[in-house]
Amino acid sequence: MCIRDRYRRLCTIDIRKIVKAVKLMIDKFSKKQRYVDETFPPEHTSLIRCPDKLNKDEAVKWDKVTWIHCTDIADYMFAKVASRVTYSKLLQGQLAHCYITDILSSLATVPERIQRLFCRPDATSRETFEVTVYPHGVPTKVEVDGHFPYFGPCKALYFARTSSSELWPMVLEKVWAKHLGSYHDTLTADPSMAFTFFTGYATGHLINENLTENELWDTLLEYQDKKFPMICRSRACHTAKEYMSYKVLNLLSDHYYSLLEAKIEGYKKNKRVVRL
Repeated sequence: MCIRDRYRRLCTIDIRKIVKAVKLMIDKFSKKQRYVDETFPPEHTSLIRCPDKLNKDEAVKWDKVTWIHCTDIADYMFAKVASRVTYSKLLQGQLAHCYITDILSSLATVPERIQRLFCRPDATSRETFEVTVYPHGVPTKVEVDGHFPYFGPCKALYFARTSSSELWPMVLEKVWAKHLGSYHDTLTADPSMAFTFFTGYATGHLINENLTENELWDTLLEYQDKKFPMICRSRACHTAKEYMSYKVLNLLSDHYYSLLEAKIEGYKKNKRVVRL
C-alpha cells in the first residue's frame, strides 16, 4: 500500500468520525429542545383513558403502542407540516376510525382548506404545530407537539399518515384526539361533529331511502358544483349475496369513504359513476 492510499484511508476514517460526532450533538440538542404538550402528553393516558374497559386482546394491542417524535423518523426529519397537501396518499393506519381519514381526504381535494387550518403551514417537524379548529362552531387555536403513536413491532406510525412524508394528517388527527380526550375516543365519535370541528360549518345528511335515484344524483351534482366536501357510508352486509355484491365493487361493509367525484360516463352518457 502506498503512502497516498494510507493517507486517504486515514482521512476517510477521521471524516466519518467527525460526521458521527456532529450528528450525535445535533440529536442531543434537538431532543433537549423538544416541546412536550403537558395537556396531551406522549403517555398511555393520551392513547386510551380507560384501559380497564378493554378486553384482553385489545389491551395487549394498545400496550404495544408507544410514542415517537417525528424528527426520529427519517422520512419526516425535515418535513414541513402543510406546505404540500395531497389527498390521494392518505393512509388510515391501524385505528378503526375510517371516517376521520375520509373527512381529511375529502377536505384535501382543495389543499387550501387544509393549509388555512394551520397558523404556520411551513412549520417544520422540529417546531410545535398550531391549528385553528371549530369545536361547536367556535374558532379555537390548539397547539400540539411532534410526538405521535408508534408501533414498535412494525416500526411504523400506528395511525393516520401519508405515503409521501406529509405531516398534516398526523397533526390534525392528534388535534381531534386531544379534543376528545384520547385516540381511543375517536373510535366512537360522530363524523358530522368532526366535519364541523375542521370546517366550522354545519353538516347535512342524505339518506338513500328518503330520495329517488334521480333526486339523489341531482343533489350530489349540486353539492359537487358548490365544492362541498363529502363522505359516504356503505350499509352493513347481512347476507352472503350482499357481501358478494360489495366484493365485486371492492367495497367494505359498514365503511366510510371519501366521495371525491360524481360524473356521467359511457358512450351514450348513460352511466352514473362516483369516485371514492
